[in-house]
Amino acid sequence: MYCKRIKVKEYRNIESAEIELCDRINILYGQNGSGKTNIAEALYYFAIAKSFRAASDRPVVRNGDAQCALIEADFIRKNSLYGSERVDSASIVINRRGKNAYEINGMPYTSSGFMGNFKAVLYTPETIELVKGAPADRRRFLDIALCQFDPDYLECLKKYNFAVKERGECVHNYNLIRAGKALASDPDMNRERLYSLIGVYTDMICKYGAYVIYMRANYIKKLSTHFADFFRYVYGRDGFDITLRYMPAIREGTDTDRALPFSYVRRELIRSVRETYDSDIEKGIFPYGPAKDDLIIMRGDHLAKDCTSQGQQKVIAIALKTAEGLIYKEEQGDLPFFILDDIMSELDRTTQLRLTEMFSKYQTLITSADSGYVGSSMKLLSQIGRPRLIEVNEGKFKVRKDFF
Repeated sequence: MYCKRIKVKEYRNIESAEIELCDRINILYGQNGSGKTNIAEALYYFAIAKSFRAASDRPVVRNGDAQCALIEADFIRKNSLYGSERVDSASIVINRRGKNAYEINGMPYTSSGFMGNFKAVLYTPETIELVKGAPADRRRFLDIALCQFDPDYLECLKKYNFAVKERGECVHNYNLIRAGKALASDPDMNRERLYSLIGVYTDMICKYGAYVIYMRANYIKKLSTHFADFFRYVYGRDGFDITLRYMPAIREGTDTDRALPFSYVRRELIRSVRETYDSDIEKGIFPYGPAKDDLIIMRGDHLAKDCTSQGQQKVIAIALKTAEGLIYKEEQGDLPFFILDDIMSELDRTTQLRLTEMFSKYQTLITSADSGYVGSSMKLLSQIGRPRLIEVNEGKFKVRKDFF
């Protein structure tokens, strides 16, 4: 799949712009604050149906009288499994107030129904948090990747999160009553009813949580293969040794580099929950399940974040995200488009150009304010493909053919 055209109106600092993209490398070049990341954000809207930069959509709508922003795009979808091709036209109306409107080929969609129709892989300076950040950052990475091609995973994750929230409230209220305090919200509620509800939600956590863990474990196994291939391409066979392991919270001390059978995951999760069930309720904790999982990134026998440089950590994070895109192609028969937003900074020029050469195989949008990188990459790309350089200046976009 590749994006042939994107059009935006009343979007952040962009009054109106229409950009034709080539099917390989597209470089947006301009000063910081000129609008490069705004286009990257608008493109990624089509993948996740929301902004990756803001908690709400309100900042997206351009300052002034505008009440909504509009983004449109045409996607050429190629399926290598069936040898087919089609054009999908999509649009999103982002309202300052009220719900957004999503359409594909004139048909309305909900945000959850829209999500996953257009696959993109996003890299930002914050992507490095996959390596040095908290486990929640890596769980979010896994969840976004899986949700974009597995609707069952998305539904199970929603039901799991619902059960965790409801169980937490029931446990809190149970312990209040146990301490001799009445519930202002429901004075008739008693410990027996709450204990029963805790059991219901615990069963839901085990049921849906086991599927989430099972899918994550299998995904990380696939991820490891492409991850290793990436490092061989960028650094050669003598590059530093980085491996991935999964630490599922189904039993204390469990970690693996293998796929896990669903029956095993569910059995072990239920067994662990039962062993400390009543004491966990009294303590108000739930130490097992997907909310406690982690993706472990190792360099030899040590955590990669403890023995790699900032630049190396950035390359590790890029490798994870690239492997995500290649798995999508395996599963769906179609490549995503790659968005690299200011990701080349802090990398040496050799690594920058090696990465650029690798991404030249796919449709990629690269944003950069580094004229040195842009000049070197355009010289390289002009020899191996047809890059497109777009100059960005205060929300205006111009294709440049005279950079050198």
